[in-house]
Amino acid sequence: MADAPNLPPPPARYPTRAAVGDAPAGDGAPDRALADLSRPVLALPPHGGKLERIEQHTKGLVDDAKEWVELRVKLAQAEVETFVQKKVQTLVMRMVPLIAGAIGGLFLLVTIALFLGWWLGHAAWGFLIVTVLLLGVAGFLLYKNRDTLENPLQGAEVESGKAH
Repeated sequence: MADAPNLPPPPARYPTRAAVGDAPAGDGAPDRALADLSRPVLALPPHGGKLERIEQHTKGLVDDAKEWVELRVKLAQAEVETFVQKKVQTLVMRMVPLIAGAIGGLFLLVTIALFLGWWLGHAAWGFLIVTVLLLGVAGFLLYKNRDTLENPLQGAEVESGKAH
């Protein structure tokens, strides 16, 4: 049998099993000694044992879980803020034309009342006619929708097509 070739020693930062003490160096098994040299073993840090490592890993896991939960809460807050902002913007964009239309309608009614008052000879007659017409329209709408006003849920079911 030929002699085993001289191998260079492993780097100091990677101690071998023979150097650590797992496999005795001169036990007469050259193949096992070569296999041990080819497989580096990392040494444990000098400050702790298994319990301290488990504690550190557990602490790291708990810290990661806390951070994850905090990020999820921030994400939920951001989603709620975005939802509320969109709803407020939609509401504002719908209310502005309604308010402008209501003011325009009011001015139109005042103009009609003034015109009727000028035509009849006194402004009060024009306002009286417009007021009576508006009250008549409101009364007609109330009379027509009296069933809906008495039972609002039944009216909603009929409108949505879910009437029994």
